[in-house]
Amino acid sequence: MTGAVVGAPAPQSSSLVVCPTAYTYGVEATTPGTPVYGLELTDSSGLATLTSNGLHSGWNFANGGIAAFEGVGCAYKYLNIVASTHPWKPLIWQSTQSTNTWKASPGSTITALATSSYGQTSTFLACRRPSAASGSTTWALFLLTDNVLPSATDDSLGDIVVSTCTKTVLYVNTTP
Repeated sequence: MTGAVVGAPAPQSSSLVVCPTAYTYGVEATTPGTPVYGLELTDSSGLATLTSNGLHSGWNFANGGIAAFEGVGCAYKYLNIVASTHPWKPLIWQSTQSTNTWKASPGSTITALATSSYGQTSTFLACRRPSAASGSTTWALFLLTDNVLPSATDDSLGDIVVSTCTKTVLYVNTTP
């Protein structure tokens, strides 16, 4: 047998998976005096929402994105901004990153950097979802790209209860 190494162990595949750095801190609304103060960012069927019990593990802020660990392998869901002609841009969670203009890190306010469509902003719009209009604490979340709030007759937000909309900022906590 020429060229064979007798007695050498066969190469073993590693089952160790190394995921990108992930922070175990929550993201919360920090505008005092608003009904969303202290509520946390989470995923509600693909929509970004604020609730009393948000996501707390596996945050990643690399490559201008905001990602939350999904719990399987190194799979993340990414917070993406949906294009809109209105100053309130829907925020959705997706398995691929399409928004790379977030500026976020532990101990900081989340900012959407300027694009060709809007200027830099750290202001978000939170509105009660219809199923939550009577006491629940689930709020739909939008990026607000100027100070214009939707009017009560505006139907661009679909079935959102427009009269409940409030401006807020989001902060990445430094403690779990």
